[in-house]
Amino acid sequence: MDLNQIVQWAVWRNAAAAAARLQADAAGKLLQSERELYTSTGFVRVRREGYDRPRTYEERTVSLTNIEKTSALEQISSGGIGVRGKLPSGASFELSNEQRRRQSNLLGSTDERENRGTLTFTIKQPLLRGAGRDAVEADLRVVEKEQQIERQRFIKQLLDTVGEAVGTYWQLIRSKQALAMRENALRSAFRLRDSVQLLVDKGFAPRIELLEAEVAIGSRQTEVARVEQQLVESQSRVCNLLDVSALERMNLKFVPANLPAEAAMADALAATPEPPSQMLELWPTYRIAKLRVEQETLRLAYAQNLERPDLSLEAGYNFNSLDSRLRNSVQDSLSSKHPGWFVGATLEMPLSDVGVRSKREAQQLKLDAVRRQMQSEAHMAENEWVTRIAQLQASRSELRQLRQEVSNRTLLLQAELANYERGRSRLRLLIEAQDLFNDSQQRLLEGEIRYQIAAMTVQVLGGTLLESFGVRVIE
Repeated sequence: MDLNQIVQWAVWRNAAAAAARLQADAAGKLLQSERELYTSTGFVRVRREGYDRPRTYEERTVSLTNIEKTSALEQISSGGIGVRGKLPSGASFELSNEQRRRQSNLLGSTDERENRGTLTFTIKQPLLRGAGRDAVEADLRVVEKEQQIERQRFIKQLLDTVGEAVGTYWQLIRSKQALAMRENALRSAFRLRDSVQLLVDKGFAPRIELLEAEVAIGSRQTEVARVEQQLVESQSRVCNLLDVSALERMNLKFVPANLPAEAAMADALAATPEPPSQMLELWPTYRIAKLRVEQETLRLAYAQNLERPDLSLEAGYNFNSLDSRLRNSVQDSLSSKHPGWFVGATLEMPLSDVGVRSKREAQQLKLDAVRRQMQSEAHMAENEWVTRIAQLQASRSELRQLRQEVSNRTLLLQAELANYERGRSRLRLLIEAQDLFNDSQQRLLEGEIRYQIAAMTVQVLGGTLLESFGVRVIE
């Protein structure tokens, strides 16, 4: 697979990225739950009561037949239905219809029933503490910020995952090409040993050169074994990245399809090392710190609101009914024949303000802390930009020098080989020239990897890394 494929597979399958996405989804669900703040609640109440109490003097003397009766026996069935809710002003309201059916030996006969109905609307409006949309929706706003924070954490994890995928892909290419170079060097050593063997057999070369050729073969076999182990480790890193079990898929091998071209965008950024105007807003750790400041500011405002006295205005209006028949009682309670109302105010204040003041002061300290963290994140992002641009420029310069070194080592190796074939040089010098050439090729490969990684880090800071691989975070 090519670089774009491994990045997209990593975004899809990586366990850390999946966990961060689930955390962001969970925060979204919590926000959806908090948005039901103003959803009204319906309720139904049912109750059955029985009383055996002493009759009052008035109840005994109201009728001559009641003088000897000392107990008042009552059975009461009550029920109600209604709805309650909250308003953006902070007010809570309730609309209910209550029905109360009474059966008692105080009534004219045991067959009579007393049905009372009441339709009531009540509202309680805080005037200081808890008043207004800001106070009512404080938790909602905090959860909104938390959801945005989790989203930025998800984006940060995506950047880490993409960065890990790019690094893993380059390590895979490094191991693959290093193995090819070392195997080619080993084959060259075998061919050289065979040539020396013929020369030794014919008496044209000393036997010590055959020993030098054997030493070179052993050394290069060791290098091949070392690079093969690196390739196995690179394969394991890909498995870890894609959350694949190597035991379940023993024959699965990941082969890099091609060597990615040099990053032209990184070259342009290195040529004009000014940070993008929106760099901080695109940097997840800074965005998280900024959202924390906004979140703690909301909490501080709520803590300040709690320092106010709890002054509330209460009002209510109701319709009342009384009838021996339940149906008539219900109908009358919905009319305005017997209205009633009330209005009042309540004031609650703590005898000591130490508790709420301490909470407010603690919240102020938390806000100061996250502000300091936000400032630090801004400085870190700016410093990181300067460092990464310098690293990119240095890597590009180093890459040019390494390419020139490989070109020079190629010419030296050709010259040393020509001298050896003409008998003007020792085999040991030719082997050393080959080793130096192989080492320069290895350094060039590692320099290319460093350059590509440096280009990737610049793209991360510039906010273009995900877009360059076709990765988009859906709102």
